[in-house]
Amino acid sequence: MQHHGFAHVGNANSILNATELGKAVAVLTMVVRAAGHRLDYVECAAYVEEALLQHFGTRHCFVNDQAEEGLLRAEENYDNFSLPVMDLVTETLKHDDYVSRLKSIFESPETVQLMDDEE
Repeated sequence: MQHHGFAHVGNANSILNATELGKAVAVLTMVVRAAGHRLDYVECAAYVEEALLQHFGTRHCFVNDQAEEGLLRAEENYDNFSLPVMDLVTETLKHDDYVSRLKSIFESPETVQLMDDEE
């Protein structure tokens, strides 16, 4: 894209650093940890039961039984996550003049004003 005037990777970074994306990743990370903790606790309890030949309840685990459901919901939300700017970029790429359209999306108002003044 450099030969089209997109010399900076800041455009991609601005998308990757979007607050909405950061929040979606944070939620997914938290529920993955919770579900993983729950599974590890249940597995450990099974080993204790086998070793002691005695029932070892999992009610002491501070992560409830809903952790797996929460993980499935978070994964679905993340898989269907969409940033409005990406929808705009996808639509823009369908046009023949996609380069000028992309420039208008990503360039700052000051840069656009300078380019207009130079013409």
